[in-house]
Amino acid sequence: MLKSMFIYVLFYSKYIIQHRIESLEKVFLKFNKEVYFRKYGYIIYTLFFILKISFECIIYLGISYFLSQYLNSFEAWIMYSLYFVGIIGIINGISLTKRVLSPVDKNILYLLPYSNRNLYLYTWLLKFSVHNVNSILQSIILGISIYIMFGNINYFILLLIGLLICSIMVSYIVTLYICVFYVKCIQTGYKIAAFITSIFKGLMIYICTYFIANWIVQWLISVEDIRQISTWKNLIDVFFKQIKIYIFELNIKELVYSNSFNNIIFAAVTILVVVLGSIHYLLAGKWYRSQWETPFKGDYSDWILVLNNFFNKFVKSPLLKVQIQNFFNNRIQLSHHYSYFFGHYFNYAFVALSSIVATLPNTGSVDIVKFVLIYIIFNSISKDAYETITLFPGLLRFDSDSGILRLYRMSNVSFSKLYHSKIQFQRFLGSVEMFCIVIICLCIIKPSLQETFFISCVITLNYCITPHITTLSTYMFPHLHNQHYSEMEDYVETEFVIDKVAYQFRQIIFFCTATPFLMLVFLEINTDWIYLIIGSLFVIISFVSLRLIKNIIKKAEFKLNQMDM
Repeated sequence: MLKSMFIYVLFYSKYIIQHRIESLEKVFLKFNKEVYFRKYGYIIYTLFFILKISFECIIYLGISYFLSQYLNSFEAWIMYSLYFVGIIGIINGISLTKRVLSPVDKNILYLLPYSNRNLYLYTWLLKFSVHNVNSILQSIILGISIYIMFGNINYFILLLIGLLICSIMVSYIVTLYICVFYVKCIQTGYKIAAFITSIFKGLMIYICTYFIANWIVQWLISVEDIRQISTWKNLIDVFFKQIKIYIFELNIKELVYSNSFNNIIFAAVTILVVVLGSIHYLLAGKWYRSQWETPFKGDYSDWILVLNNFFNKFVKSPLLKVQIQNFFNNRIQLSHHYSYFFGHYFNYAFVALSSIVATLPNTGSVDIVKFVLIYIIFNSISKDAYETITLFPGLLRFDSDSGILRLYRMSNVSFSKLYHSKIQFQRFLGSVEMFCIVIICLCIIKPSLQETFFISCVITLNYCITPHITTLSTYMFPHLHNQHYSEMEDYVETEFVIDKVAYQFRQIIFFCTATPFLMLVFLEINTDWIYLIIGSLFVIISFVSLRLIKNIIKKAEFKLNQMDM
């Protein structure tokens, strides 16, 4: 198994690198440098990779130096250990789910002479070694940077190896558990179990957000003169002092240096190994080589089917109906973010912030804090609601229909109409979620008339612009030869365009909000006028941006019509 996996890792890695090089080539194609890139493509990609690693080393050295100003060696290594297990173990375990649930290369993998259980282990090791090597390398570089800055730790190499092994086991358990849960939901529908899981995650987010945000807000209110920018340094001091207090109160240092610490580590590792072995033996790969991916049966009524019927009742456009059917019928892709349909857990963070705003006193000293919180809450709610493409790129990107774009062209359906149907569906989908959470937050905050006007303008801005910002790059740089939906998330030119457009857009928003904010702080302008001025600016920006986007769509459609499909 190890020999065949090593060969397949090389083959799969070459495929991934070639895929990224082709993606990078489109950036050079935009500037008419494709001939130059085709000649030196691998060299350019290697240089990009080396520059990326070098830049990360500099950043991590800076982070380590920053930590050395506030934490001692023991505290820094505790923080690093939690970071390592959290990133490599939990976060990477979650991200691997879509790659092992239904692998892009399953037609090849299913032919291997392994049992389903061993095939899942083989697939997981393959995907983990290829797709997580970057985050592992980053975590190791950060550890070396901390070692350079702090030192004073014995068995540094053994610590890294131990953290890596524990993180790998945690990642395997997390990935397998989520896969089994997704398979069950796809086969039986999203019902009570999915709802309870979503509520539980949301409550955890609510509790964490409330306590952290409330602590920061109370500190801001206690600052006597917020115009003294140097005072903000105290926030960092207070933050790290709080970390020191937590480490002290939990008696972590005494526990680590106690005689029983080795026994605790041995017991924890033993439990981890037993859980890993049990879950692998009982659950690993049970759905492989089966018909679990068959279309969902309509006679099994669940929440997503209810939403599907609800959206269809309000839609007349045939193109929009097609988008709705394609979206709700793909249960595999929907499973990765099923909580979205029960109220995404990030929305609970906004409810927590609204609860904090509702407790603020109506005095001039907190107007600044209240203004900032209201903007953050409702901008984040509306922005996230209309950025659904980031959750379901394989369904909402323009090039997610790559297999049938030729049919649209043959039936005289313009690509701009298809693009606008995707934008309309994102707005439709986001508006339902946003309406519910906005009503809850408004009931909690009970804003004034001026604040309500400002909130409406913020929502209007994101309704008009946000779907275009996240979708336009897939219209300008469509990828028409995808083998798997998971390949749509890491295109270089997509990130390039989104980052460039979003950066300019955020700069404008920052200017429009920062100027009145400073006027409020330094010139003591009435808060009601600030809400009205900023809200009006948001509306103006919305209409100007839509005009610019319309011109970009026309130019992109002309190039798309010339493209060979």
